[in-house]
Amino acid sequence: METVESLRHMIWRKSFRAKGGSPSMRGLVFLKEGKERKVELIDDVKLPKLTTTQVLIKVHYAALNSVDLVSKAPSEPVGVEFVGVIEKLGWVGGDKVHMFPFAIGQVVFGMCESGALSEFVCGDADKISYRPDGMADEQAAAFSVSGLTAHQGLKFNKFAKGQTIMVIGASNATGGMFARQARLLGAEKVILADYGNKLEALESIDADALVNLDEQTLAEVVAEGECNLIVDAISDPRIPLEEGQLSFETQSYTLLARGGKFLLLNANPLDQLRKIIANSIGLNVQRRGFDTVLLQPNGLEIKQLAEWFEAGLLEQSIDSSIDFEDTEAINEAYKRLQANEECGKIIVKFPGTARLY
Repeated sequence: METVESLRHMIWRKSFRAKGGSPSMRGLVFLKEGKERKVELIDDVKLPKLTTTQVLIKVHYAALNSVDLVSKAPSEPVGVEFVGVIEKLGWVGGDKVHMFPFAIGQVVFGMCESGALSEFVCGDADKISYRPDGMADEQAAAFSVSGLTAHQGLKFNKFAKGQTIMVIGASNATGGMFARQARLLGAEKVILADYGNKLEALESIDADALVNLDEQTLAEVVAEGECNLIVDAISDPRIPLEEGQLSFETQSYTLLARGGKFLLLNANPLDQLRKIIANSIGLNVQRRGFDTVLLQPNGLEIKQLAEWFEAGLLEQSIDSSIDFEDTEAINEAYKRLQANEECGKIIVKFPGTARLY
């Protein structure tokens, strides 16, 4: 019976291609199962048409991100972060070997709007960069989203040499990137805050002080007016606080230096809208002392991250690696992301046998 079904599916594919349909591939999509949305692996994900500013990439690894959980249309492929090898160029129908600055056979990493958790992805040339030879695929797959979020958050808030930063939730991928890049920029003092079961994961980050959130308040470790920037990488405004509990934002205001900022990464929709306005006019229109980050994929900035890695100045923590076909493990990993249980990036490894149908 299984052989008959496989034969029927193969005939359907050939018929579809003969009628001018888009090539298909395997990919992960969110499907609704009762009240729960779960990732499932399907083998007829349609490849989007390659434009003249894109390259076709065979994915080696992809990373899981909380943005993947944002509601999508049924069966829309998910994933925004990847590393892989260029198979085809959009320029002149892909019949040239080179499309500046990329070439067929070159390994690249970066971001896409969706579909990174599929065997192939169409990547915009201005949202990817080459992968340095000394950079493992596992690192490259995990670098772009968290690396750019930190890079742009520090840049917009004018974090500079000699300043002090505190990162709340430094064990997750983005929090860790803020701490590492702040040190790279010449931070005078880096303070890390996280829960007790995650403190061990902070050992790879060069820090001057630690706050155990299970046992200490921020003010017990951080002096009044000490911080130029406080990054909250774990709070979620959709989750209500317990009775008598103060938000990290409320706790932070006495700890900020004059002109300092509290940066909430998981901001509510209104704060995100204000950020869109701020980006368009180049000025912060948020409430005083508050800001957030709306990630803008940028190939040149991804290249900068790659150069820092190549120089031994920046790295990413990896939580775990999961096989592309292990949907049960991937669903559990997404639950861990939602519960803030991960330490570093969770990445997905693709088989080397991927092909278009």
